[in-house]
Amino acid sequence: MNQSLIAGVILVIFACSVSGEEISDLEGFFVNEPTVITQYSGVYMRLLREGMGDLSAYRGSECALNMHLSDKGLVERVEMQSQSKLCRVAFNAIWEIAFFPLPADKQDADKLRDMKLLVSPQ
Repeated sequence: MNQSLIAGVILVIFACSVSGEEISDLEGFFVNEPTVITQYSGVYMRLLREGMGDLSAYRGSECALNMHLSDKGLVERVEMQSQSKLCRVAFNAIWEIAFFPLPADKQDADKLRDMKLLVSPQ
């Protein structure tokens, strides 16, 4: 599975109210992925959740973004699908965070440098 989809799925998990059964279903997506990718994705998820704050006002909305990191983990570029309020909240949170840690292994780091994120509060 490509890393873009992993990041998107993970971000949706953090932004939504997800039952244990739904999480079990989603875990199947990660079976063949390296543990380091899922670990770092979890770190990103936590950083974004903290940076975006309460998203309850945006329930039912959805925003897709592309986040590009430098080889050092600095945010280089963020592209939004739309100029909606939710997208702007996510966009601003990413730029406020400014740095996302990357694994020491270059191949693993490269998998995390370009991510598609989906924010969909439920």
